[in-house]
Amino acid sequence: MEYIVLGTAGHIDHGKTSLVKALTGTNTDRLKEEKERGITIDLGFAYMPLPSGTILSIIDVPGHERFVRNMVAGAAGIDMVLLVIAADDGIMPQTREHLEICSLLGIRHGLVAVTKSDMVDDEWLSLTVEEIEKFLKGSFLEGAQVIPVSSVTGNGIDDLVFAIDSLAGKIKRRKTEGIFRMPVDRSFTIKGFGTVVTGTLVSGTVHVGDEVDIEPGAVKAKVRGIQIHGRQVEEAVAGSRVAVNLQGVERQVVKRGDTVSSSGILKTTTTVEAEISLLPTAPRPLKNEAELMLHIYSASTIATVIILDLKEIKPGDSGFARIRIREPLVAIHGDRFVLRSPDAGTIGGGVILDAAPPRRSRKEALEELKVLYSNDIKKKTLLFIKRGGINGTAVNDLSLKLNAATRVLEPVISELVTSGNALKIEDGLVSADVVKMLSDSAICELKECHKKEPMKEGILREELRTRLKAPQKVLGIVLERLAKDRLIVAERDALRLTSHKASGGETKERIEKIYIDAGLTPPTLTEFLEKIKIRDKEALDLLNMLSKEGKLVKVKDLFFSRGSIDGLTAKVREFFNKKSDMTPIDFKEMTGLSRKFAIPLLEYLDSQKVTIRVGDVRKLRKG
Repeated sequence: MEYIVLGTAGHIDHGKTSLVKALTGTNTDRLKEEKERGITIDLGFAYMPLPSGTILSIIDVPGHERFVRNMVAGAAGIDMVLLVIAADDGIMPQTREHLEICSLLGIRHGLVAVTKSDMVDDEWLSLTVEEIEKFLKGSFLEGAQVIPVSSVTGNGIDDLVFAIDSLAGKIKRRKTEGIFRMPVDRSFTIKGFGTVVTGTLVSGTVHVGDEVDIEPGAVKAKVRGIQIHGRQVEEAVAGSRVAVNLQGVERQVVKRGDTVSSSGILKTTTTVEAEISLLPTAPRPLKNEAELMLHIYSASTIATVIILDLKEIKPGDSGFARIRIREPLVAIHGDRFVLRSPDAGTIGGGVILDAAPPRRSRKEALEELKVLYSNDIKKKTLLFIKRGGINGTAVNDLSLKLNAATRVLEPVISELVTSGNALKIEDGLVSADVVKMLSDSAICELKECHKKEPMKEGILREELRTRLKAPQKVLGIVLERLAKDRLIVAERDALRLTSHKASGGETKERIEKIYIDAGLTPPTLTEFLEKIKIRDKEALDLLNMLSKEGKLVKVKDLFFSRGSIDGLTAKVREFFNKKSDMTPIDFKEMTGLSRKFAIPLLEYLDSQKVTIRVGDVRKLRKG
């Protein structure tokens, strides 16, 4: 079933509520005070099926200037506006302000109903229509249908319904994929059901049984039931007016201005960056650090505007700004907002470009905001990938930051990867700039290692990762590319530059000779270090290097030459040609070694599977 949301707009006492009743049969004034005073104070709701089968959800807004905050809360989620102008009054202050608000909110579809047409003669009505058409020139409603109606006689109502239905067919439906997001405009309790919240789904889909978050406050709840215009449904999609029964949360916890959304995704913010446009009718320029009321969907709060690219924004002009918000709220790239001044009413508005801007210089901020304000989705995507730094950016995070469906981003990401601007890492992406930076840093670290420890084979992979503070998934890509370009070599767990050859020169040969000459009675480490007379670390590095090369064999804390070990192994095998058992005494007599050397060597032969210990004797291991 298709849904379209229409919002009324217009001056107080121009017949908006009466017109909605004439269209739907519903009196949207639900508050006692509204009925007593005969004026709309808060939002009212109604619906009607259009001839095409589309369901029209109607949000009736108050016309009094004191209730503009409520008007913005209702208008922010609509697909089209019905601007209501009374034939006997014509264009009035809130006519202008409401039209300006709709324009600032990015509403691009609508039509005009000239109410109370039964109260004026044909000539007056004709002049009023002419005046309205002139008034609409230059606005998004220029060329829109202007339809005289009477809620009393019913004249023009059928024409208005036909015009609404015709316009509804031309409006692009909202995206149903992505995160479920619903700004709350009402919260109440129904006996036997508990907390119910209403609002317009601005994106995504919600199902009965879904876990949801309520922000601000990080409140968790579960969807117990869903109604669309009194009808129980299992799911609701973007573009529909919905009543959601929440389980696990009290009514007092949820209020107008909160956002109900898919669990674990949306966060609140107290700082955003945006493009701000000042209305041509604004009474004065917008000064830096001005305090204004910011209205975004159903939320409103005091905000301080820090202008980034100008000293001030003049009426009719635009600029980039950082907005500090007094109370946390939910905002996403592309959200539109309205700015109001306590003494001048609506003065402007704009669009959120960055809902979570990082700390950076003003120059860097402006460069990024120009990209985010553009229509270049590829540049915007790459900007957020770069922001992910060495940790990369998940595709789902990109979708949220750009307020774009994954299916829209997939070809963009594919193009960035193909062109070499980004690289895939598991479920995300990392920028080519980050890979180059890490590659350069890895080469520098290896050079430094080789310079400080020329006799060391290289640096352990984990040690390099710790030095670079890089996640393993990204470092793996970096090392793979460096190895492919033959800049580094990975040997076991050690990494080295291709050009590096670990060598101790004459010192290394001298050490090897010490152990060859020592045979099966090598010096202890202490004795060796005293004898070699070089730095301890350098000597130990050379011992380890000779061991890795197979020229020395480490047995516990002793080193033996490979030739000595091979000779001992041959002698042991020869012994077993004559006898089946070998005692420690047999071994000592055969080798002439003391216990200091005999025991470690016997255990070494066991570990190498030359011999096997059985009780107090050793036997030759078979196979």
